[in-house]
Amino acid sequence: MQSIFITRQFFIVCFIYAGTLFFASLSASNTIASTVFAILATIAQTALFTFPLYLLHRLALNSRWSATTKYILAITLTAVFFVSIMLLAINYKLNSMYGFFINGFVMNLISTPGGLEAMGASQSFYYSVATLVLAALIFYGLLIRYVPFEKLIPFIPRKSILAALIMADFLAQSSMYAVADFTSNTSILSVANRIVWQIPITVKGLLTSLGLKQTRTLSLEETPSGAFKYPDKSTLDVQVNRPLNVVWLVAESWRADMLNPRVMPATSQFAKSNIQFTEHRSSGNGTRMGIFGQFYGLYGRYWFDALHARQSPLILDILQHNGYQMMAYTSARFAYPEFDKTVFSQFKNSELQEYYEGQGWQRDRKNVTDLLAYVDSAKDPFFAFMFFESAHAKYHFPKESIIEEDYIEDFDYLTTDIVKNIRLIKNRYINSARHLDQQLARVFAGLKATGKLENTIVIVTGDHGEEFLEKGHWGHNSTFSDEQIRVPLIIHTPQNLPRTINKITSHLDLPATLLSLLQVNIKPELYSFGQNLLSPDYSRKYLVVSDWHGDAVITPSVKYILSSTAASNGEQLTDGQDRLIRENSLSAGDRGVFTQYVKSLARFY
Repeated sequence: MQSIFITRQFFIVCFIYAGTLFFASLSASNTIASTVFAILATIAQTALFTFPLYLLHRLALNSRWSATTKYILAITLTAVFFVSIMLLAINYKLNSMYGFFINGFVMNLISTPGGLEAMGASQSFYYSVATLVLAALIFYGLLIRYVPFEKLIPFIPRKSILAALIMADFLAQSSMYAVADFTSNTSILSVANRIVWQIPITVKGLLTSLGLKQTRTLSLEETPSGAFKYPDKSTLDVQVNRPLNVVWLVAESWRADMLNPRVMPATSQFAKSNIQFTEHRSSGNGTRMGIFGQFYGLYGRYWFDALHARQSPLILDILQHNGYQMMAYTSARFAYPEFDKTVFSQFKNSELQEYYEGQGWQRDRKNVTDLLAYVDSAKDPFFAFMFFESAHAKYHFPKESIIEEDYIEDFDYLTTDIVKNIRLIKNRYINSARHLDQQLARVFAGLKATGKLENTIVIVTGDHGEEFLEKGHWGHNSTFSDEQIRVPLIIHTPQNLPRTINKITSHLDLPATLLSLLQVNIKPELYSFGQNLLSPDYSRKYLVVSDWHGDAVITPSVKYILSSTAASNGEQLTDGQDRLIRENSLSAGDRGVFTQYVKSLARFY
């Protein structure tokens, strides 16, 4: 009985894996060849995933085990089989929401304190997880009890024949992938990207040696590496000759088009009265790279070096060296992403306040109150940073912030149909943006009331944007669409006249801009990839936006996608409107930009 119980489960797992992989990959198929590849890849990947389970299955059926041992093995194997199914389900739920499978970024998110909360996980989320797991467990139990999969055994070929068939299938699908990669066959590559943890096998060298001509794609042949050579304040002239106060305000998931008089009237008025950048791009499509770039002025690939070295940004080192009072507030956590080990690593514990009780809007209210008290009591010069959570998914807000009455009230990641409800979800976001505006208004009014606005630099921006299926994705951290990377930027400086700057600008320019305003005499190229935004000579041929897995190089007319995650979502080379284009349509100028980017990579190694 136990042997039937175990064998039945193994077949259940195989069928669930094969069915899930096939229908997921088939959804990306649009040619006969890609459909054939979907079938072959499904068989190969199912065999690969279930082979370890097969070995455990055979081990459990060993007749030499005692009855007690067999019972324990049966229970253990049931747990292993069920967990493997849940892992598959989690992978495809992640992929449907964010466009990627479980990877290093996801593991970092899970293992770092505050990581899941940063993604919007709440008590209702955990209740939903528990409910769905229980439902899946019941369904799994019913399959074990009532579906006699073991009756398929007589129809299965002998082991040697089955092994030969699987090997032939693996070789066939690997060959198809290798040729597709060599010829840039996007229909097959798109199917491959829907196969969880698909193993890419390429034979570019072999095919080239046979005289075949490769369809070229822009790529990095090698990634520069070495010791992280970031400047130390002790080696430079770090005198602040114009010691203005600095208030740096960053809002979570604040996309550029929310800055309008209807949704954010107070912030729109503040922008109109100061310097507004209408074509500004974040340095990342997620919080980690979006914050890192605006403080360091470096590409996101340097994040890992800074984290390993516990390297703080030069601009904050300079302020501390020049006697600034320092204080930072967050409505999230400093530990996720690891800003307590990077951006704010030189701050004392008393200079870091993280408040994460209640919903994002409630945390923002508390932190703004404390920020204003600090500004009122601080002696000049001082630095203050605040990270707002109001606009973070699940986009919570109080009743007085409602400007879109038609919104989804019960928004659960696991049970909500994102596509069907996207308009209602976006309306939630709009309401949360109104609350963000109300809190920013408090800061602006407080600075003005204390009289400190006239000797304070105020920077207001977002860490990244937020997409609502405009380009096929919801949220952020998945692609480099404008909705995910374009953010507002407002800079208030004493004595500067209001103006609007319509040039393409980057978070990477903020360190150079701030140090210039403070009259610190250091050339920007010594510590960043940025420029002074307020210089009459400001001009960018390209900007770089990063995620966990790589960069996107962006010009006014093209985006080179060099991140494996974003590329797996169907983006490799797009125009300025995020439409796919072929490399042979690139101008000589755009190709030259890519060459410049590659040459710049090793500057700080």
